[in-house]
Amino acid sequence: MFANPAGIATIRHLSLEGSYEPYLAGSAVSSAALALRVRRWTVGFGAQALDYGSEAEIVPDPATGGRRGMPTGASFHPYEALATTSLVYRRGFAALGVTPSTIATDRLGSERRLAGDVGMAIAVFDIMAIGVSVQNLGGDLGNGALCRGARVPV
Repeated sequence: MFANPAGIATIRHLSLEGSYEPYLAGSAVSSAALALRVRRWTVGFGAQALDYGSEAEIVPDPATGGRRGMPTGASFHPYEALATTSLVYRRGFAALGVTPSTIATDRLGSERRLAGDVGMAIAVFDIMAIGVSVQNLGGDLGNGALCRGARVPV
């Protein structure tokens, strides 16, 4: 669902997925997804988060002319998060899907954007399909945001 919305077309009834992976320096990546098939339609919901951990806030020390920093006692908690909903129509061997998404990031300033993906898949045989998708339509966060542009392996 996160790479190609049409990927959930193969769900027969209900599917649940979840993962959590700790990284270096207290950062972590997690994801969860749910998909339900109703006749020719499959609907899915998912979320991904990249948690950078927590860091102490450091400000320039006026006693050193700003050449060194001093802790303020406060901390900041940067993250990137993605919430998605997918809708897929399947007919025969082909599936077409759309995924509207909300992207939130807080890296020294909070930002929120709406984005979307469109995807298609064609079944080759029961456990293989060939697909294509266009991602991140309208959701540019700039500054190298990771939730959509460069995916974190989950």
